[in-house]
Amino acid sequence: MSFSIPKPSARSEHGVCVVGSGFAGVAVATRLAEQGVDTVLLEAGGRTPPPVASEGSDERFPYAARGEAVFPFDWNRTIAIGGTSHRWSGVVSRFLPNDFRTASAFGLFADWPLGFDDLRADYDEAEALLSTQGASPRPGAEPPRDRRYGIEWPVEDDAFSRSGAYQDLAFFPLAFSSRHPAGRAGDPIRLHEIELPRFTALPAGTLRAECAAVRLCERDGEIEAVDVVRPDGEVERIAARSFVLAAGVLETVRLLRQSTSAAWPNGLGNRHDQLGRFVHAHPRHRSWVRRQGPWADLRAAYRSYAFCDALRREGLGSVCLDVNLLGPEAGIDLTQEAEPTAESRVLFDPTRTDRWGRPLAILEASPSTVDRRTARRIAALDAELCPLLLGTAERAAPSSVTWFHPAGGCRMGNDPEGAVVDRRGRVFGLENLYVAGAATFPTSGATNPTLTVVALALRLAEHLFASLGRDGI
Repeated sequence: MSFSIPKPSARSEHGVCVVGSGFAGVAVATRLAEQGVDTVLLEAGGRTPPPVASEGSDERFPYAARGEAVFPFDWNRTIAIGGTSHRWSGVVSRFLPNDFRTASAFGLFADWPLGFDDLRADYDEAEALLSTQGASPRPGAEPPRDRRYGIEWPVEDDAFSRSGAYQDLAFFPLAFSSRHPAGRAGDPIRLHEIELPRFTALPAGTLRAECAAVRLCERDGEIEAVDVVRPDGEVERIAARSFVLAAGVLETVRLLRQSTSAAWPNGLGNRHDQLGRFVHAHPRHRSWVRRQGPWADLRAAYRSYAFCDALRREGLGSVCLDVNLLGPEAGIDLTQEAEPTAESRVLFDPTRTDRWGRPLAILEASPSTVDRRTARRIAALDAELCPLLLGTAERAAPSSVTWFHPAGGCRMGNDPEGAVVDRRGRVFGLENLYVAGAATFPTSGATNPTLTVVALALRLAEHLFASLGRDGI
């Protein structure tokens, strides 16, 4: 799968090159630059996000989709400085311990090559970076009363025990990022406003915007450089000792697949045809009902994890329950864990190309048998929970399903025959190439991924600093 771009007209060298300025890329790059490592951060977009494209129509990064479980990449990504933080809602949530071991605990899906305890300290640091208000539940934690909004849960706890099936619904106040510029309250952290200016102020930090990475150059098991297209259309070759791809699921897979060499004819990291596989996302099932009684004026959000492991014991995917009282109507959100399968993947069509002659990416995804059974169980839960929790089943709008949080494509694992990267994020078979972000997730549980993305990125930064030594500074 070769393509032709012009010969590079310039060259620069750095200690570490990070591709992508979203949560993963900024966390890695800033941590390294803080420690004095010469770090360049590449971003294909500019400062202002473009309008959300009609799915797949962005001429720089086009794609097509087919299958019953395709999800909107363009709605879930922002190609601009700061990435998806431009549109992030700010929900901060740790994965649960069993999210890392669904196979060993329940016989479902796949285990991660690391566990909750491996990330415990990194989660603490990630929560500090995101200025988390309210805490994700820790193992064994009791659900607290919510006093962040000056109120308490407005009904007695036994209101959730009217049905024996729901005696264990323990609600936690949903945790949010609260970091925003002085003088403007309410928004979660936007990386282009806070973290990226801090990165560029560091002597070791360099941000290169509107520089699209189009090819990685491999030689003797290492990446020597990445070719980028600058705003003036010229191609520049950027060399570094180590490279981190943090460009999101689709673009990370695209860059690896289309960076071929004699040793890697099917794309970097793709010796065993694992690249691009196990792509998945979260379907969120939402129902709005009219506010009444104690819910009339409350503005808050509460989360229960009662159906996570409970449904896995039934052979289903995990489900996260939110009582959503942030909008004009009261809502029930049921977020579903989808099964990552080898058949749900990113492919490429060489008969259609992008502006640089690269084959068109195609997302191919279909629900598994477990996914279909889980969706039917969610429909039954929704019918029961709306009147139980909100006092009415009168819908203010039709129920809907929206897809969020793309993951997979560069699966993390213990060996290259079933994965693309190891537990540190290093691409198997390449000494100095790493992937950061949700692309590495073997599974995603049913909770929001951003905190885990940042925690893994901080962990990778510490590994890179230790492995580079003083020579990398």
